[in-house]
Amino acid sequence: MSLGIFDDHTTAGCFAIRRLFSAFSARLSLKRSTTTKAQRNPHKEGDDNGKSVSSDLPSTDAGSPLMSAVMSTVGAVVDTLDTDLRALSLQIHVSKKDHPELMFEEHYAHQVLCDFMERHGFVVTRHYLGLQTAWRAEFIHVSGVGVAIAVKAALQTYDVPGTVVLLGTPGEEGGGGKAMMLERGGYRDMDVCLMCHPTNGAVDSVSLGSCLAMQSLEAEFFGHPAHAGNAPWDGTNALDAAFLAYSSIAVLRQQIKPDHRVHGMVKGCDSAPNVIPDYVKMRWTVRAPTKGQLMVLLERVKACFEGAALATSCRLKITTDIPYHDLHQNSALGKSPFP
Repeated sequence: MSLGIFDDHTTAGCFAIRRLFSAFSARLSLKRSTTTKAQRNPHKEGDDNGKSVSSDLPSTDAGSPLMSAVMSTVGAVVDTLDTDLRALSLQIHVSKKDHPELMFEEHYAHQVLCDFMERHGFVVTRHYLGLQTAWRAEFIHVSGVGVAIAVKAALQTYDVPGTVVLLGTPGEEGGGGKAMMLERGGYRDMDVCLMCHPTNGAVDSVSLGSCLAMQSLEAEFFGHPAHAGNAPWDGTNALDAAFLAYSSIAVLRQQIKPDHRVHGMVKGCDSAPNVIPDYVKMRWTVRAPTKGQLMVLLERVKACFEGAALATSCRLKITTDIPYHDLHQNSALGKSPFP
């Protein structure tokens, strides 16, 4: 059995560990009871009226002595990692003033995290699936960072067969790194996937809510430069187009639903104040509860760009990134009991 974790922020994530190992345990209980039944009566069926023969092995149900021991092991490992994980987090995030890394430019974080996982006994594949800042850390036992290491310790301690995979997923800020890895088969060999992400809430809590579907896009306006003092009539102002687009979307927000979102920024231009700007780039993110609602809202946003380009005689280029569709959670796994 293979279980995957994709860890966005290097977090211990105890709730993820517990659900991971609960999934392992449920699978083991099923295999143990089925195997025992086959061993006792390999040829005859129906003696137990379709019920599984109970295993003589220790129970792996939540709250059982074995599961309590497993959780103690996991908790102890997380505690021992606490100082190292905090240092790792600070090494990445505090150093961002020296290593600002967004959307497929996470080269420093890629190196630091891969080195850390290798030191903890994982086989690491750098630049995974052709993405320069993606990575895969795998531990195979024949029988977020802190999550994988703690589960690894539990597998070894209790001789549980399985594979733990930690995926470093780049392009969090709208680049669609997870979607690209999915399309390239990055999750193909996994039975269960858990995402570790810091958020508000009770200790050991888990979120089963969906995430808004999201589409990131860039709008580029191309105009014509001219001297703003001598011959402004010869210019085509790309900055005017950007401001018109921004204002149009601000007005649009009054007519969109409360759970829809549109937000953006102007990337800036290098023009001097006395020169008509001939180029401006804007980056926007559009969100809605479902993929269908997202596509409708996206077309309304694009219309604001098109109207601004038409009004200012600018040329418009719209580039869309890989979209994030609405998230479908596994409620059965998420609501599973644990000690």
